[in-house]
Amino acid sequence: MTTDNRVSVSVVMATYNGVEYLNQQLLSLARQIRRPDEIVICDDLSDDGTFELIEAFKSNHQDLQIRINLNNRRLGPLKNFENALNLAKGDIIFFCDQDDSWCESKILKMSSIFETDSTIAIVFCNLAVTDEKLSPKGFSAWEHLKFDPSKFSEQLLLNQVIRRNMVTGAGLAIRKKFFFEGFPAPSTWLHDEWISLYAAVCRLPVKLVPDTLVYYRQHSQNFAGMRSRTLSCKLRHRTDELENERRKWSEAFDWFSLKRTEDKDFAIKLLEGKKLHLEARLKGNPIRILLELMGKRYYLFSNGTYSFVIDLVAYFFTKREFRNVRHASGENS
Repeated sequence: MTTDNRVSVSVVMATYNGVEYLNQQLLSLARQIRRPDEIVICDDLSDDGTFELIEAFKSNHQDLQIRINLNNRRLGPLKNFENALNLAKGDIIFFCDQDDSWCESKILKMSSIFETDSTIAIVFCNLAVTDEKLSPKGFSAWEHLKFDPSKFSEQLLLNQVIRRNMVTGAGLAIRKKFFFEGFPAPSTWLHDEWISLYAAVCRLPVKLVPDTLVYYRQHSQNFAGMRSRTLSCKLRHRTDELENERRKWSEAFDWFSLKRTEDKDFAIKLLEGKKLHLEARLKGNPIRILLELMGKRYYLFSNGTYSFVIDLVAYFFTKREFRNVRHASGENS
């Protein structure tokens, strides 16, 4: 850490074919009241002019310390961010998406919290959800995720994260020294989800900023976003999404089990419970999912009664579809 409690700040960005919105994000970094000490950009072999745009921006903003790395092979979002994280030299790492825009006070407000307490591992903020032109949609990321900041508790972070992650990468900053042992992460996890889970399992101090400090752009090319979906869309994709979730939490359970210590026993048991709950949901048997509801595991590991109703509707929806297919096959035979 630098003297007088001042921390050095790195902004890390993972880019891939982001030329359409990238310049606006870079300009928002240049306008920060508290300038970052460096900006580390790892490009994942873009072929749309993204790398050339970054080089031109660096040339035109020589007052910013910008380091550019072009990957020699395509890594994907998680490993690309990991790569940028490894290259960063700052005490505090801000994760930056390629298609958003930051409020001018973001680095100042969040870095000042790290400077008040050297034990803080994570600071995260809220995001203003916008359309592709950065016009606000009228709700924030926390409202979309049904996260109430007034009820946030570091002691209950694992309970929150194991139901639904509320720490989005666009609003995330970490103290790097606490996360050396947290990577490499399982390949099924996004970097922000993994960091918040790691902090929760390891009981690292986490603080939030209740302000919306990012304009979180939603567009057709979002890798991860916050879109509302119809019930029929949820039902069609439910099995694949549950299987992906089961695989994720199974890998997390295995990862932490290999690093098991006495202080992590309770957390690892919760991870196993999450994995078993998802396996029960995947089976789709009404009796099995009713037992999950009665055992309150839908409230501990999923979205409560809402998830239960979705699973129940999905069971009968699947049966109906199966009957329709059999009926159609019979008519065509």
